[in-house]
Amino acid sequence: MKNFSVKFHIVILLLLLTYACALRVFLFSEKRNRRNSQHQTVIQGMRKVAELDVGNNSSEKNLNYQIIKPSWSGSRNFPYPNNASCNDNGRAYRGKETLTLENLIPNKPIVILKRLDPTVKNQVVDVNFNGKFISKWALDNGGVPGHWHESTFKIPREFVTGPEGTFSFVFVESTCDINSFCYWFFQPQ
Repeated sequence: MKNFSVKFHIVILLLLLTYACALRVFLFSEKRNRRNSQHQTVIQGMRKVAELDVGNNSSEKNLNYQIIKPSWSGSRNFPYPNNASCNDNGRAYRGKETLTLENLIPNKPIVILKRLDPTVKNQVVDVNFNGKFISKWALDNGGVPGHWHESTFKIPREFVTGPEGTFSFVFVESTCDINSFCYWFFQPQ
């Protein structure tokens, strides 16, 4: 009987520990998910015009985000180079993404900052703004597989002619597809 009691208490203790660990992981991941789209870097002299949290339906709707020929959707949990961990939902495609920004300042450049998974190598897109080809964007240059990578691209001021602009990012090449997790858009103040 004593043997049964010890085993029973061990099982109860293990169940409580499992529950406590699961609760901690849930609470920690909820806290992380609430801030995962908050980019911590300040770009000196720039104001954030918009933010697109890819995989978040509300955020996608706000910027009229569309994806053509999707190939994947899900989440990744990677560290940044400073080892700060971030869990984020995203999407991938072999077609194109489009989105529209409002409240732009005409005749000022737009800086795009994009979070991506550089495990997929050689990600290159054509960037178009208001129907005009701007340039190719090699997204994963310098990225370390298994870590978040952020890539930047600049739309020159002469292309920003009004308070609204539509972007398209068109698949050019990759070892698999083009993945997107978050975009931040900045303009000079």
